[in-house]
Amino acid sequence: MDVKHKIKRVDRFLKNTHLYNERVVIYKALAHPFIDSLPMLAIVVDWSGACGQDYHLLRASLLVDVRSIVIYNMIVEQKDFDSPATNSLFLDELYEVLR
Repeated sequence: MDVKHKIKRVDRFLKNTHLYNERVVIYKALAHPFIDSLPMLAIVVDWSGACGQDYHLLRASLLVDVRSIVIYNMIVEQKDFDSPATNSLFLDELYEVLR
């Protein structure tokens, strides 16, 4: 398969709305092996820049020994940066990942 077809496959994958709608379930499946093995959870949440100044990343990471393991990410536009609605949605979805 040539590079052009590989790029098209990745493009179709990233535009898959079903996959996007299932992101919380996917994060949950990836996070629970770590979560279930720990006696106590220490989670850090922070904002970071993403893709220039137009987008921001809200990330929750699990602290394990001296490492942080990402358990949930949300990309938001500048207009939604640090808004109460965005923060609330993030926390609701993080709760679903942890449940």
